[in-house]
Amino acid sequence: MEGMKPERRPCYESNKTYLRTNSVLRIFTFVATLSATLVMAFAKQTVEILGLQMSASFKSSPAFVFFVIGNGIVCGYSLISMGFLTTLLNGYLLHLLDLVST
Repeated sequence: MEGMKPERRPCYESNKTYLRTNSVLRIFTFVATLSATLVMAFAKQTVEILGLQMSASFKSSPAFVFFVIGNGIVCGYSLISMGFLTTLLNGYLLHLLDLVST
């Protein structure tokens, strides 16, 4: 078997796989953060304890307000970054920006 070189996977196929995987993960991130933001923002619970009605929403706690705002920012970032996947050096610069932003 001398003289036979092992077959190599072409670069464009691996790049295609990388971009496809990155796109699927960004879409999943967008959907997950959008649903978390909407559920937290529009959820309002009312409970009656000893004849008193108490209501709760995300505005009741600063941690929940931070959660809603943070999820909104991540949702927007994942949606905006979808457009830059193929343009910024085939997505590698975007990967670097993702590392810096976390």
